[in-house]
Parts: sequence; C-alpha cells; structure tokens
Amino acid sequence: MKPVLLMRLLAVVTGVVSATFFLFGLLDLLVFEQGIALDFLLPGVAVFLLFAWGLRGARGALPSVVNRDALLLVAGTWMLFGLLSAIPFRLISGLGWADAVFEAVSGVTTTGATILVGLDSMPRALLMYRQFLQWTGGLGVIIFLVAIAPDLNVGGMRLFKLEVPGPMKEAKVVPRATNAARYLWGVYVLLTLLCACSYYLAGMGVFDALAYSFTTIATGGFAPHDASIGQFRSPAVEWVAIVFMAAGGINFALHLGALNRRRMGAYWRDEETRRFLQIAGVGGLLAGLQLWHAGLGDGVGGAWRLGMLHAVSFMTGTGYVSGDMAHFPLALGFTMVILSYVGGCSGSTSGGMKVVRVVIAAKALAAEFRQILHPQAIITTKYQRRTVPADIFRSVFGFLFFYLVMSMLLIAVLVIDGVDPWTAFTAISATINCTGPAFGEASSNFIPLSDLGISTLSFAMLLGRMELMTILVLFTPAFWRA
Repeated sequence: MKPVLLMRLLAVVTGVVSATFFLFGLLDLLVFEQGIALDFLLPGVAVFLLFAWGLRGARGALPSVVNRDALLLVAGTWMLFGLLSAIPFRLISGLGWADAVFEAVSGVTTTGATILVGLDSMPRALLMYRQFLQWTGGLGVIIFLVAIAPDLNVGGMRLFKLEVPGPMKEAKVVPRATNAARYLWGVYVLLTLLCACSYYLAGMGVFDALAYSFTTIATGGFAPHDASIGQFRSPAVEWVAIVFMAAGGINFALHLGALNRRRMGAYWRDEETRRFLQIAGVGGLLAGLQLWHAGLGDGVGGAWRLGMLHAVSFMTGTGYVSGDMAHFPLALGFTMVILSYVGGCSGSTSGGMKVVRVVIAAKALAAEFRQILHPQAIITTKYQRRTVPADIFRSVFGFLFFYLVMSMLLIAVLVIDGVDPWTAFTAISATINCTGPAFGEASSNFIPLSDLGISTLSFAMLLGRMELMTILVLFTPAFWRA
C-alpha cells in the first residue's frame, strides 16, 4: 500500500476510535458515574495522538487507488478497528488480549459471540459501548467512514463495492459513494429510532430500548443482559425483535427505494426478499414444531413465536436467544445452523452466504436436472426475470465452494485443538456466519476455548464479515506480485 494511503487509513480509523472512547468516557463521567471514565479517556488520548500523527503523514495529494490498494484498505480498516476497539475490554473487564480482541471483533463484525459473563452487573458505559460497536459495524465500517469522512478520498465507490455483501455489486443506489453511504445511513438511523421506540412501547426502559435497538437493526445480537432477549419474558418484545431483525436482514437499498417511492409492494416484488421471508417463515414453523415437541414454549402459540424468533435471529445472524440453548433439541440446533448458513439478503447487515446466492445455486441445479431430462432443450436460469450471466454463476459457485471449504478447515483447527466436533461445528458456523450463539460446550459463552481457538474464531468472524475473498486474496502470491 502506498505510504500516503496507509497514513490516511490510520488517521481516519484512529480518529473515529478516539472520538468513540471520548464519548463513552464522558458518558460514564457525566451520566452513569460508575468510575470507568479514565479507562476510556486515557486510551482516547493515546489513540488521538496516533490520529494526529497519521493526519500529518497523510498531507498532500493522494495517488490514484488501484484495486490492490482498495483490498488492503478494506482489510486493514477492519483489522485495525477491531484491534483498537479491544482496549476498553482489556482495561475494564480484565480480559486477556486474545479474549479482548475476540469481543471487539465480535462487536464490529456484528457477530454477537461473547466471552463475557455477568453482563447484568457490568458498568453501563461498557455495555453501551459493546452495543455501539455493533451498530457502527452494522452497515460496514467502510460505509460508515465514507459517510462521515468524505475527504477520505481513496476511491470511495471501489471500497463501497468491496464491502457491500452479495454477488450483485454493480447496481448503485446513487452515483457517488459518499451520497450512497449517507442515504443508507439515513435509513439505518431511522430504522434504529423506530426500533427503539417500539421496544420502549413494548415495556423496555430507555437504556434497554436504545441498547437493544442498536444490535437488532445491526443484526448483531449483543445484549446488556446475560439472558439476551429472554430477559424480559415478553411476547411483545419478542415480536418487535422479530420484525426489526427481519428489517435488518433485508437489502437497505430496497428500504431506501421503498421509502423514496412510498411503495411497500417493492419488498414482495424483489425475489431475494420474497425468498428470504419464505425461508424464514418455513424455518420458524419447523423450529416451532421442534420446540413444541420438546415441551418448550407456552403451548403451540408460544412455541411458534419462539420458533420464529430463533429462526429469524439465526438466519439474519442476530443471535438473540430466549431460553437455555443447552436444553434445545439437537434437531433445532441443526435447523438453526442451516438457517445461519443461508443468511439474509445481500446489502443488508446480516451474515451467512446470502439468500441471492442460495437461490441462484438452487435454480442452476434445477436447470441442470431439466437439461439432463431434455438434452436438446435450451434452458436458461433467470433471476428477477433476467438471465443470470456466466460470470455471476462463477462468482456464486466459487464463493459457496470456498465458504464451505474454509468452514471445514476452521472446524478441523478447533478439533485438533481439543474441541469436540459438535461444539467446533457450531462455533465455526456461529462466527463465519456472524451469528453469535453456538451449541455444545460453547452454548453459554466461548470461555471453554483456548487462546488458539479464540483467535481462530476471531479470524472466522473477519472472513465471514468481509465475505472471504477480501481476506483470502491477501494470502495469494499473485496479489503481492501485482
């Protein structure tokens, strides 16, 4: 990476991180008064000095940004943001560095996996900081930076495309990256406020309503209580969570278009959204039947509601749970893992492989079967009434292949480290799909894992959030020869 671009990256990331530290330090000092202000303010000063140094080195005209620079900028931004965001967890919670980085990366990647226990008794400023990390990372750190710092001027649209999840990245919301980022963040803030108000009307206090709204729209899953969304034992709260988790799992460009045109039918006309809702509905029904058969939930209606809650939660990668996952049926665990791999819509805050890829792959396989039955027929695969180009096919199947291969390799690392296969399988699915909760020995939290296991999961979260290729390409010799 060109030195000027590197310094500009350092300046922007450290500027945002230092401002965040100052914000929560002042929040504790002036509002919560729980004695942890210096644990935010002192690191804020140190990171601010890095910001000043980076800003000084980034003066002058910036060179043009090629694709190699953009890849390094995106990967470097996420890694640096995660490392610096770990400092408060290290100072306040007393976590080791591997655990602190795991907690921070879980936050910024909106995974929601946690290594902390006793959340109910932790300082409120730290709890809200965890929630805010996920909200910041929800639409993507790069999109956030492009929105608040348009002077970054390092190929905004190129960075924008690299971070936006999904295979259809050429469609622009608006011509300029800065405008696109700001419009999307406007929708993001609006949905967050609506979610917070809905939680408050459903019975939450102001603090909890704001905290849960941050991670519901971001489909992150961090909660200020150990019992997650089950803390409230409220059907109204759970239905609010279901609705807004689903909203977070839908393409935000579609939200923007629907608001601009005031046509709610746009959601159902969009094939990916329609399939997303259908899969979530079927998954919720299956989960409800499994919970009812296991005697969990309050009757058929309660089991169905909990089934919908967990289906939407796992499919969008939010990771909210209601109840003790250690007592969930094994079949329910498999159902949730499958839904987490499917994921939400492209261009959303959710993780997983994304519905569009699954739909295109399923249609391609169906077309192949029809071709076998009718060898002379000319069969095409269509998505949104358009023929899918060959390069999209290559992209989709290449991504799915690498996604599953990387999952198996990472599972193997955990098994070699001494983790039982079921825990290893669900832990990797929880992190590479940015879902959060796992089953087996990690059903409560990830404390049982070693530093190697925790570091492996941190890597898996970054892989999943940046959709593999942005990270994996850095390990190829061809990239460094470019």
